[in-house]
Amino acid sequence: MEFLTPRLESIFKQTYTDYEVVVVDSFSKDGTWEKMEEVAAGDSRYRLFRCEPKGSLNAFNSGVREAKGELIYIATSDDTMDHDFLEKMVRRHEETGAPFLFSNLQFVDEEEKEILPGWQGCLLNRLFEKERPTVLKKPLAGLLHFNSALSTVWTSLTQVLAVREIYFEKEFWFPEEYGAIGDYAWDARVGLTHDVVYVEDATATWRIHGTQLTNFDLWDPELRKKHLRMSTETLELCRPDLSQEHYELGKALIADSQKKWEMESAILGKNGAGPIASNLAKLRRVLGQCPDPESNFDEMLSEAYLEY
Repeated sequence: MEFLTPRLESIFKQTYTDYEVVVVDSFSKDGTWEKMEEVAAGDSRYRLFRCEPKGSLNAFNSGVREAKGELIYIATSDDTMDHDFLEKMVRRHEETGAPFLFSNLQFVDEEEKEILPGWQGCLLNRLFEKERPTVLKKPLAGLLHFNSALSTVWTSLTQVLAVREIYFEKEFWFPEEYGAIGDYAWDARVGLTHDVVYVEDATATWRIHGTQLTNFDLWDPELRKKHLRMSTETLELCRPDLSQEHYELGKALIADSQKKWEMESAILGKNGAGPIASNLAKLRRVLGQCPDPESNFDEMLSEAYLEY
């Protein structure tokens, strides 16, 4: 409820207006439902639903099932987007036909003050300092999720626009069994099986605050085990869509992540320096663990980008 007003304002002010808003409420008790009833009474584009409190990903899946539009954007209640965000994302989808697109991201605090430019904290920016990719070809984005920090390629679902029919045709639902961090597995699956278009001139925001669902300790051993399990299970789920080389590379990257975490825990302890930033050299070294010693990650990487 605390950040609901700026979220609603960012929707009201969109330059693209051909949308519906499906509101999913898990029987909140902070006045959110009553606030949304007031909004819906004055705007026919709003449709309100309630579902049992089974976690954020369950709510996302419920919203997708209720939606009627061609495209899906998950508008989390504590984040926002630029006023021309939907216009630019939809235009890019129409130009490319891409089933998944992701935008630039701006980190903000509770008072909407900018913390860190999205690309500065983005894995792809650490890998590609000079040129930002326009299209990330499958399965590279998914493999990059398995890098030694086990981080996402795009940071938040607030950056992502997706074609709705894919959720149904390919059972592309958010995996609820992993809890609030399950979108990591969904993100990795997207990147393993689909080309993903980056829309550089569209910007969403991700708010960093003390009560957000993803405010957890990255050094928690149980969280790390869950990350490794998500990675392994997602890789196996996507195995039919991968070449043997890409599958073995995914296994090697996950194994390398586990070894690195074990080393960090032993040397640095829980309050150590934190995950080491991933880089191309690290990924190149990992290739040495693959069954095919002739694998050339640099070549695979250079072939993984297109210009539409």
